[in-house]
Amino acid sequence: MNMKSVIHGCLKNGQRLIEDAELLLDFERHPSAFVIAILAQEEFAKAFMLVLVTEGVVPWTPEMRKLLYSHDAKHLVGVLVEWLGPPWEEQHRRMKAWIDKPPTPVTVPHDVAVAINILRHEKIERIRTGYACSDPEDYGASRRIAEGVRERAKQRALYVGIALTGGLESLPTKVSPEQATAEFERAKQYRELAEAVSGGHVLSFDEYRLFKEVMRAVFADLGAKPEAQ
Repeated sequence: MNMKSVIHGCLKNGQRLIEDAELLLDFERHPSAFVIAILAQEEFAKAFMLVLVTEGVVPWTPEMRKLLYSHDAKHLVGVLVEWLGPPWEEQHRRMKAWIDKPPTPVTVPHDVAVAINILRHEKIERIRTGYACSDPEDYGASRRIAEGVRERAKQRALYVGIALTGGLESLPTKVSPEQATAEFERAKQYRELAEAVSGGHVLSFDEYRLFKEVMRAVFADLGAKPEAQ
């Protein structure tokens, strides 16, 4: 199995989308820039997951392929990406902590753990068996993302919303320049991490090492036949 061409294609298309979003920002087309920037994030999240497949961290199965078609799933992958590829100030803090003796122990943040759990035990199990239970401890930002908060924001920036009463619920023009710029910067952050993992030079190496260990453990049984419900 050779996924290098697919990963390259995702990275190249993500870069195209970033460039389109930047042009839209320049012309003050903020709602469209907002949407295109999120689409770029999704492409980089997909590339990131495919790198994990090539590294043997997660298996390549029909369920994994279908997972990468889910917008909410790719937004959840974004939670992982933002932990592993934070802004430079946080990268600098982590490198300093690594240089210090003894190094600061690395732990998986709650939202990251929840995102991993939802991806494996809800999103994939729903694909495999049509049924999945939610963990009551899976709360916070990742739960909201799993329930579509980011996808709805993207849709609202693209379409006119209709209320239950038949009236106007939302307009794409409500997207502010600050919101569009924030998603554009987030897309660049995703690009940097996706390019880093594909090139084998992740700055957050301790976090990435721990992350891969957790992912291997959680996804280890994905290739097994699902139990009958």
